[in-house]
Amino acid sequence: MNYNGRQVQWFERARLEYFPEFNGTPYVVQSGLAGREFTDGRDFPPQQFFVSTPELQYFPETGHAIGGLFLNFWRANGGMAVFGFPISEEFDEALPDGRTLRVQYFERARMEYHPELAGTSSEIQLGHLARALYLNEARPVGVPIAPTMVPMPGGFKIQHSEGVRPRSRTVCCAHTGNETIKNNGNGIRRCTMTWATSQQCNPSFSQLPAVGMTMTWRARYMRT
Repeated sequence: MNYNGRQVQWFERARLEYFPEFNGTPYVVQSGLAGREFTDGRDFPPQQFFVSTPELQYFPETGHAIGGLFLNFWRANGGMAVFGFPISEEFDEALPDGRTLRVQYFERARMEYHPELAGTSSEIQLGHLARALYLNEARPVGVPIAPTMVPMPGGFKIQHSEGVRPRSRTVCCAHTGNETIKNNGNGIRRCTMTWATSQQCNPSFSQLPAVGMTMTWRARYMRT
């Protein structure tokens, strides 16, 4: 069928588009920008710039990053050519069918983490964005919370977003206070830290907690 002047075929998770100008190249058929179309009008707060690591890749083109299981899936299943750039961070989204899933949007797809399938090849799946676009189904409700960089002791990696499950991100040590870490057995620690200094140690941080301020959060640690 014709869609916006181009020959296409719709599938549940993607819309394939024919590019005759690329005949004879690997780009003659491409996946449409279903992720961008589905999220049109939504604002996804960008991540602060940081240097990419093997576990977490930052894309200055869109100001977003991919890490953990989503990054593994992205790399193993076509990467940029199939999914495009990330256009959001990962966050918990309430879907129209009543489920709340950890998701991340890309130019051409939405990745979903299904915890009930953890450890299987199906724990990361692609959402039915093309189906939703074709049938003009309801969009998820809610706005992702802006990513928040949290300074942590040297020798660890961490990323933290208020109210959602964090991934790992490299940050610098910006405190001389005390830290308490308790492991709940799932790789998630409950952390309490009191800052003894507000000295900034990295230009990417807009501000650090005030002297004497105590914060408690949940975080996933990785040794550097």
